[in-house]
Amino acid sequence: MQNDLSKSSQFSTAKILIYLLACFVILICSCKKAKGNPLQGLIYAKVTLAGGATQQGIIQWNNRQLFWEDVFETRRKDAKTLDFLTKDEISKLSDQQKRDKIEWGFMHVWENKYPSKSNKFSCRFGDITSIVISGEKDALLTIKNGSTIRVKGDQQFGDVGSRVRLIDQKGKWHRIEWKQIQKIDFMSTPAQALSSPVRALFGTVKTNYGTVTGHIKWDQDETLTSSTIDGENQGKEHKIPFGKIHRIKKTAANSCELTLISREKIILSSGDDVGTSNHGLTVFVEDLGSIFVEWENFKELTLGQAGKEEQLLAYADFKAVKALWAEVKTIGGERYKGKLLYDLDEQWACEILEGHQSGIVYSVVLGNIRSVERKNQNHCWVLLKNGERLLLDGHADVNDTNWGILIWIDNGNPRYIAWDRIKMINLR
Repeated sequence: MQNDLSKSSQFSTAKILIYLLACFVILICSCKKAKGNPLQGLIYAKVTLAGGATQQGIIQWNNRQLFWEDVFETRRKDAKTLDFLTKDEISKLSDQQKRDKIEWGFMHVWENKYPSKSNKFSCRFGDITSIVISGEKDALLTIKNGSTIRVKGDQQFGDVGSRVRLIDQKGKWHRIEWKQIQKIDFMSTPAQALSSPVRALFGTVKTNYGTVTGHIKWDQDETLTSSTIDGENQGKEHKIPFGKIHRIKKTAANSCELTLISREKIILSSGDDVGTSNHGLTVFVEDLGSIFVEWENFKELTLGQAGKEEQLLAYADFKAVKALWAEVKTIGGERYKGKLLYDLDEQWACEILEGHQSGIVYSVVLGNIRSVERKNQNHCWVLLKNGERLLLDGHADVNDTNWGILIWIDNGNPRYIAWDRIKMINLR
């Protein structure tokens, strides 16, 4: 009996210790959450000017990118992947290239660009370590794994060659022209980057095709609760801070009903924010990337869930990425494993796969994808690592204008596989 009591006492003590340890962990986690940096999701950098002087602060890029999760778009310069293809393989590339009447006879394909290939490079700002300016529209980009990419901006992808805006700790904006910049070094956003705190918009968007929840960029511009939505009501102009709004419901092509937190309702019309001139909404979605909703497909936005602004990804949340690695299955039954170059231009897990589904535009981080399965000439099934399955179309990443893949099976030259031969790509 005494032995049993001893065992019971030991068991009770163990349970108490486990309980106290659990409480301690919960307390620590709660403290960490309470001390979260509300500015952590905003882009922050040191800008070295051509004369050597430096400025440091929160950065907004020319296309209104303000979050680390915003996408940086440009073009790769001097890519040479077509060197691994035969003349016959090149001649079979997508119809778009054939319509452009490329002269293949000389095979001097490379004049610092693909023939009719955009050679786009896109990743999120949080994946970038630095940008060194090398010309009016040229730069050397370094991503977090230490790899460097020579890039060039143009009218379509203008993030290289455009001005940036820097906001200092006092809240003063400084416009900096591209030609003034020598280098931009990105770094974690300090909690003291601004003298007053800001909150990112977070909510659930209803569209004609379903709902999506995440951080919001309204009209491709307004991202914070301090931002205002502008419009007219009975001939009077209104500027209402998003922080005072509970719901925005589209009532017509050029008007919205706003339900305020005070429960007051107001109809706004006219202007970019509540009409057909609205540039659409971007929703930043965890474990996916971002989703773009055009105004014609927007129905309603419900704002809320206090504290969610702390869930914006911080700069430190973006880790050094690896090269894409995959097992590729062909329609003929062959299987190949190795390092992958997707669509002859995406090579890193931080890069973006694009596609449409039911009027919604998806920008999916390749590192969030488990597999890509070619369904037919216009569609692919994209399986995310979180289990979500998307049927995407409308972009070269997921239809038969895709240029195919290169896969390095060993340390030698890669094997080229045309897109119409591919059945499935399983990413690691």
